[in-house]
Parts: sequence; structure tokens; C-alpha cells
Amino acid sequence: MYGGRGADARSLPAVATEARQAIEAAGLAGTATGGGAIRFGADGSMFLTTGDAAHFDTVNDNALRAQSTSSLVGKMLRITTGGAGLPTNPFWNGDAAASRSKVWA
Repeated sequence: MYGGRGADARSLPAVATEARQAIEAAGLAGTATGGGAIRFGADGSMFLTTGDAAHFDTVNDNALRAQSTSSLVGKMLRITTGGAGLPTNPFWNGDAAASRSKVWA
């Protein structure tokens, strides 16, 4: 992960800019979720966590979206800095722009 052993020499502002651009490219900008962790893999891929934006006191449709691989909420995503899914992701379907291709867990 970025910042640990083997981290590249990019500056923190450059990494923050890449992260913001990837979040926007993945269509996650402006969402109110409980996620928000961003880490970089040794291969330069980004790991992002997204919450489901559900309420804790009731079960609602927002909570159920996390069960679908066609939704980006309630997931750990592994994407390129350009926001594309990676062929080594477990739900890859051949389309880097597809939501399920971005899902890591």
C-alpha cells in the first residue's frame, strides 16, 4: 500500500490529485457514504472503500445496494488512477468501465 515499504517517490499533493481524479472517474464524487479510505497497491492500482449510505436504524434500499456487484456502494474497489477496473479483479467482466469490473470485495 502507498506509504509503506516500496512506496514510490510521488508527492502527497500529486497522490491526492490522482485519488480525487480516480474517485470522480469512478462516479463516486459527491456521494455521502461511510467509506473513504484510499490506499495504493505496489502495482500503482488504487483501493477505495465506499459505504452504502444506509441508515443504521432501519433496513432500506440503500443498504441492499451493497449486495449487488453492479453497484459501487458498500464495496472495496480496485481501480487504475484513471478510474478503470482491472482484469485481475475477481468480478472482471471484460469491460473496464463496468461497475462489477472495479469491485475487489
